Amino acid sequence: MVDRKIILDTYKKGPEAVISLFEETFSKLEKRIQELENASKKNSNNSHKPPSTDGLGKPVTKSLRKPSHRQTGGQLGHKGHTLGLTATPDHTITHSPT
Repeated sequence: MVDRKIILDTYKKGPEAVISLFEETFSKLEKRIQELENASKKNSNNSHKPPSTDGLGKPVTKSLRKPSHRQTGGQLGHKGHTLGLTATPDHTITHSPT
């Protein structure tokens, strides 16, 4: 951080000196912010960090399926294929309670 004495000395030198001091300070802060953001985005999937350093939150998974105009489940107009009852069975098994 810039000390108060340095700011006052720069102010006495004129507006151009103040602007250059602010630009220098802002560029240092922007660089530091970028470094911190990059470090916070790293996890075990995109770096050589162990999974134990990922934290408690699980990552949100994104579905690879593309959206469709159709509804889920059975589609309208599709004839089903179910096994029906027969009038004459080959054999019968009686299950009685013991």
